[in-house]
Amino acid sequence: MERNKTGTINIYKDFLKESAKNVLMGNGAFQKWRAKRPRAGAYFTGSVEELERYAFLGLNLLRKYVGDITGKSVCEIGAGDYLTSGLSILAAGASRYAVIDRFPGDYAGDIAKKWYRGIEDNWSKFYPETTWSKNLKAADFPENYGSRLELIAQPIEIAETPNKFDIVCSFQVGEHISDLAAFAAMNKRLLERPGGVALHRVDFGPHDSWFPYQDPLTY
Repeated sequence: MERNKTGTINIYKDFLKESAKNVLMGNGAFQKWRAKRPRAGAYFTGSVEELERYAFLGLNLLRKYVGDITGKSVCEIGAGDYLTSGLSILAAGASRYAVIDRFPGDYAGDIAKKWYRGIEDNWSKFYPETTWSKNLKAADFPENYGSRLELIAQPIEIAETPNKFDIVCSFQVGEHISDLAAFAAMNKRLLERPGGVALHRVDFGPHDSWFPYQDPLTY
């Protein structure tokens, strides 16, 4: 595929931008500041489309491909900016929820809290047949649910926890994994027993490419 001069320049722009972000994330102060801002998510507006995408997508996929998650322990890899899918999974009846993320978001911040309240307020509209889990309040999430919630702030490929799970899942994370063998081995370690399920939704589209150009390595 022939690449024109503009395309080559834009490839370099994308490369330099992503390299700079990686370098900055190695700085503790910058990392802390960045974690308080939406990275893969969005600010809560209450729109149906955003709730479906950022709050209920994971739960819907689990129910479609795994089935009823009532009483199940669930470990999500790479939850994103907020624990929106985690709250939804617990609300649907899961017994425990864990998240593995090297760079945890501001899970108890004001932006996250707006999402959690929105999830509870809109729950019956999306799941009229499923009663919101007892003893679960969005206003107190996640800080008051340490017995049902585990945060594993480690690189995905080498994450360790003594706990095992019925379900291991990720949504739009697999395409970012650099060591697939280590990722598969980690899934095996986390699954509780024969019959455990790993469900991963992988997005093969372009990520964070702001300059359009023809490049077979990107598209």
